[in-house]
Amino acid sequence: MLRAQQLQRREARGQGDARASSRRYALAKRGAGLLGRYRWAQRAWLRRQHELRFGSTPVALRLPSP
Repeated sequence: MLRAQQLQRREARGQGDARASSRRYALAKRGAGLLGRYRWAQRAWLRRQHELRFGSTPVALRLPSP
């Protein structure tokens, strides 16, 4: 649970421009649009999102025998 909270805080810090002034947000949005065209930038973003979206700990589901 601690790791999930760390990832959520990191994500919230990354969205700081969205909550800031509209000028900074517009600049950040334009920059993201330009960088998003590049495969390396897409991979970097997806790598950063992986633990947040898919979890940081492997989970094994065990079902009781019938």
